Amino acid sequence: MNKSTINFCPVPIEQQPINEYEKLKESWLFDWGTLEIAQYSKKIIWVCFWSAVLAIPLAMSVFVPRHDVFHCVLSSLDGIALLTGIFISRIYLGWKYI
Repeated sequence: MNKSTINFCPVPIEQQPINEYEKLKESWLFDWGTLEIAQYSKKIIWVCFWSAVLAIPLAMSVFVPRHDVFHCVLSSLDGIALLTGIFISRIYLGWKYI
């Protein structure tokens, strides 16, 4: 084959799938998808912890824990699940794009 036909590609270098894959693999949030399951689980637990730091005070400000413990706990868990789900969805959608 002619050398010029092998190297010719109309897609810019940074938008070629292999280059997007390498860039995605090295970026902060998306490199979590390449980790071992134990390391990935630690990262997700870390996200759950910080989600709890945000969600629990918010839930306690809406529902008084002394009077409505069930709704306070339930809304805290909803907030934690929502924020963690956003992180996991973002990782998934980033990898699905490639």
